[in-house]
Amino acid sequence: MIVVLAFLAYPWVAWLLLAYAITPLALLAVPVGLLTGGGFAIWGYALAFTGSLDHDAGVAKPGTLPARSRSAAYPVWDPAWPLYSFRQLDRDIVAALQRPIRVLWHHLRNLRAERHRAISLLPWAPAVFIPAGFCLGLVAGLVVTGLATAIVLEIVLLVPRLLTLAVTGALRAWDAGLRWWRGTAATCTGCGWVAVLPAFACAGDQCRSVHADLRPGLLGVWSRRCGCGTRLPTTITRATRALRPVCVHCTESLPRLTGAVADARIAVSGGPGAGKSWLVRAGAGGLWTGTPVPAVQESLLCVSVRRNSAGPAGVVHLLDLESGLFEPGAENAARWALGTTRRHLLVLDGMLIPEVRHRAGLSTADPLALEIPYLSLVGTLHAAGARAKACSLAVVVSKADLWSADFGELNARGAADPSAVVRSWLRTVRVDNLIRAAERDFGAVRYFLTGRDDEAVRAGGRWSHAGAPIEWLLARHPHGSSRP
Repeated sequence: MIVVLAFLAYPWVAWLLLAYAITPLALLAVPVGLLTGGGFAIWGYALAFTGSLDHDAGVAKPGTLPARSRSAAYPVWDPAWPLYSFRQLDRDIVAALQRPIRVLWHHLRNLRAERHRAISLLPWAPAVFIPAGFCLGLVAGLVVTGLATAIVLEIVLLVPRLLTLAVTGALRAWDAGLRWWRGTAATCTGCGWVAVLPAFACAGDQCRSVHADLRPGLLGVWSRRCGCGTRLPTTITRATRALRPVCVHCTESLPRLTGAVADARIAVSGGPGAGKSWLVRAGAGGLWTGTPVPAVQESLLCVSVRRNSAGPAGVVHLLDLESGLFEPGAENAARWALGTTRRHLLVLDGMLIPEVRHRAGLSTADPLALEIPYLSLVGTLHAAGARAKACSLAVVVSKADLWSADFGELNARGAADPSAVVRSWLRTVRVDNLIRAAERDFGAVRYFLTGRDDEAVRAGGRWSHAGAPIEWLLARHPHGSSRP
């Protein structure tokens, strides 16, 4: 009887509870859920921004950034930590949104696992509206507070991000302007690689990282932090004074201040026996006039000289290519160094000029032997995609001490315009085909006469010293990149 009465009274009691207790509590549970969800969202942000979240996969570590665009100077990022506001901030926001949602989902899965007990709770079914209201408010509080906070953060940080980009652009422009004005580059005397910017070895004691691009950017504006934790200066002109410059290609050390001072390359062309190597070494010695030991470094490819106070500070590389590369049938790819500079020096063997050989009583040489080095030079520039019209050419007629006695009218040393004298003489001895081709192909051409007799030069000889064509070429293209 009691059970029957309880069964009949249950709907009335349930209705009274639903109307006067459960419904008000359910309505109250919704704002409580909203506040709780908002609190969970803020808690997630606090954990993310204090670094308390365990989300290693979301940490923007060195080497975890996406691939760079095809237009980037280097295909991979430097081993350095990215700027927080551009990389890690967005990941922290995502982690902050995911953290409370994961916790809530974990609890819901636990409740789902206890669904077999739902039958025992069936008499209390009307009370389900209270936790349902709380859960509804909790989810709404999480989503609304989390998304609203993310939007507010993105809007608030828009100004610092734009300011960072503006400062980065200004520093890059200033640094690039200085390097353009000084005519900087990075030429490796070991492998011969020529790059616009040098790489830099990390200053950390145990770190062997090489940073190929230290310009201001997403890895740091005024400085950047290497993967080992060492702070490195950005902008190339500052980095060259604090770090060791190395070659981008082979990581060998480069001369001090590479990237901040002028780097001039002069490619020397000429056939076998033309006196090319002598001219290179004699001219390199003339670039240094100070009392210390000349800073000359010689390799298989070039002779490098650090200029003294008598001229602009910097390094001069005289690219002395093997004479056999200018013979017929020589491999064109081996002359790749010719395409790395706008300054070219062509050595013509004076003893191969037909008129010189005729007056000296020598047999006639191959008429093309004099022009083949020039044809090889121009062909290589075109094959490399270089514009010869943007280059300067110094044409040097060598060995004047051996044959100039037969041409008394030739006196380039005392003339008002030595180049015009040599040019006129070359036309009289029927080398005008080469003159016309050179002046047609190159933007600027100047002619010189040299000989190995230094005593005659000092005594007022009729030819120029070995450094004259080099000095003229160094005065050409003082700014910008030396690549054609």
